[in-house]
Amino acid sequence: MRRFDGRVAFVTGAAHGQGRAAAVAFAREGAHVAALDLARPLAYPGYTMGSAGELASLRAECEALGSTCLTFEGDVRDGAAVAAAVDGTVDRLGAVDVLFNNAGICAYGRLVAAPETRSTKMGSQPARFKASSCNRGS
Repeated sequence: MRRFDGRVAFVTGAAHGQGRAAAVAFAREGAHVAALDLARPLAYPGYTMGSAGELASLRAECEALGSTCLTFEGDVRDGAAVAAAVDGTVDRLGAVDVLFNNAGICAYGRLVAAPETRSTKMGSQPARFKASSCNRGS
């Protein structure tokens, strides 16, 4: 028996990097995966963000490991987008058992020198999950 057999892991920032590595590791250990990523470039930061193509290839990689993989495009700073992804996961897979809240961006430089829009976006609300919304029947 694998460590996460039958469990559902919800991973943010899942399209590439450590989020993708975590999603694949959960799938390898038997979890079904719900992968949320912005999946598009932003004007900041100055590095490549995840893409829709990377989300699609993540789904294929997890499915090759025998795992169901749901993918969602959305910004973790947008509560409605996160709620829709959680609700879609619960509807299809029954629950969220594990949350790997990995999404984040990094800008380099002095915060006092950053334009207000960038510092506001960088520091805006993190993904919020209501525990009661993560189980069907709650």
